[in-house]
Amino acid sequence: MRYQKKQYVSKKQARELLANLDSIPLHKDFKQNKISSKTYEETQDFYDSQEWKSCREEFLMDKKKYCRGCGLDLYIHSEMLNVDHIKPLKYHWENRIDQNNLQILCEDCNKEKGNQIIEDITSIGKIVKDRRKDIKFRNQRNQIREEVRDEFIDEWRLEWASLPKEHKNAALPFDKFLNMKINDTIQKRRNESKKSS
Repeated sequence: MRYQKKQYVSKKQARELLANLDSIPLHKDFKQNKISSKTYEETQDFYDSQEWKSCREEFLMDKKKYCRGCGLDLYIHSEMLNVDHIKPLKYHWENRIDQNNLQILCEDCNKEKGNQIIEDITSIGKIVKDRRKDIKFRNQRNQIREEVRDEFIDEWRLEWASLPKEHKNAALPFDKFLNMKINDTIQKRRNESKKSS
């Protein structure tokens, strides 16, 4: 790697550059994002308008209903279907009914995207998928906890009762014992599902 000498601009040169800022040609794709003058209420009124409803219906008419972010099947999860503006209304009010500015997203990806312009929407899809996996894992763990709690409490009591009196204070607390058994149960179920597939 070659060493590159840093170039510094003097205060005088910086003032000259700032004074001539309007004359500097910008890249052809560069556009400043100016916030639209529409209020939140006006935006909500637009979403309730017949103009938006007909535009949305027309857009959805011949489209496959899969989330562009995470790939969720929105035929099955139709309650999560959202028609999103690629370029948000906040900055691009003029594109509010432009069919090329619309995309199908699930509710989770749409919330994650917010008012941003994101070129690669699948990056948000990865975040949403990971979050769903975490939630699914927590739900699975809580479900197993409820299933096995009564079974393991008896086992723990028997194990605790069989200990000599001087070792009872050092015995594993029930919560830690239960978590250990839950982890074992999850691992057994994973192994069983791998064997069956």
